[in-house]
Amino acid sequence: MPVWQANAHLGVKLVTVVPENQARQLPTVQALFILLDTATGTPLALMDGEALTLRRTAAASALASTYLSRPDSEHLLIVGTGQLAPYMAVAHCAVRKMRRVTVWGRDLQKAQRTVEKIQALGLPASISIDVTENLGTASMAADLISCATTSRQALVCRYL
Repeated sequence: MPVWQANAHLGVKLVTVVPENQARQLPTVQALFILLDTATGTPLALMDGEALTLRRTAAASALASTYLSRPDSEHLLIVGTGQLAPYMAVAHCAVRKMRRVTVWGRDLQKAQRTVEKIQALGLPASISIDVTENLGTASMAADLISCATTSRQALVCRYL
């Protein structure tokens, strides 16, 4: 994933996505970003691409939600328990006045750990955070649903 600015800097992010890494207790997404001087090609910085990816992906999702969700949305459902999920919660709470965040994952213990990670990122105390075991019920109750998963199956089905 390249970026380039004339007479300034250029960079490349190298990313791997290996869903099987979850069983190895390794990140599903791993990445490096290298920043270079455009004129000379001299390396200027080597950065943790995963940290950049988590923040950029969450920010892009939250920005999209400002166009796609109701301005009065107050209840966010996070579907998934991977590394991205806590950042998605924080980003969406930054652009909407959420009062509640609910986390669903196939593994209840991982969902609870995701709640703890969200809390560690410093959401305001006024936002309640909980876990649900019932994705269908939670989907119907939420104002905004953010899926942070590499699942190859549709997880959220909403029938009106």
